[in-house]
Amino acid sequence: MQPDDLNGMGLILLMVLTAVVIFCYGKLPEKKIPLVVKLLCWIPLGFILGAFAISLFYTYSCDDSGNGPFHQGLVPAFCFALIQIFVPRKMVVLICAIFLFLAGHKLAAQFRFLVNKTGDYTYSNTYTGKPVNQACSADPNAVHPNAVKRWHTPLTRIYRINH
Repeated sequence: MQPDDLNGMGLILLMVLTAVVIFCYGKLPEKKIPLVVKLLCWIPLGFILGAFAISLFYTYSCDDSGNGPFHQGLVPAFCFALIQIFVPRKMVVLICAIFLFLAGHKLAAQFRFLVNKTGDYTYSNTYTGKPVNQACSADPNAVHPNAVKRWHTPLTRIYRINH
């Protein structure tokens, strides 16, 4: 198993664990606040939390296109939002929040390490979806010629480079 596979498996595992927590501890929200209102409040808040609390630390400062471990912050944030909506037990929510936050940071750090330090991986441009030739390149449309799409690329945005 390659390191990029671990990143993809980690994101999928977070979603599966969220479903398990909701199945074991969750129930439909009380009628005081309708489900639609909770969804409309927590989903955007989850987006903001994921984008800023996790991904922002690992985003390239020289690149304004949002390239970086965006999904590694977004998936844990949405998982937290779903747990917050459906799980009434505050201690379970707190434990899940800590776990998801730490897991998101670990996955984002792994993303940054893979695409910056190893030389074996690159990532996809947020706007074009194509693998970038070099981080913070002057030409935003420069596509890496040897990048190969992997099974998890739509989720992780990590491409493998064939040497």
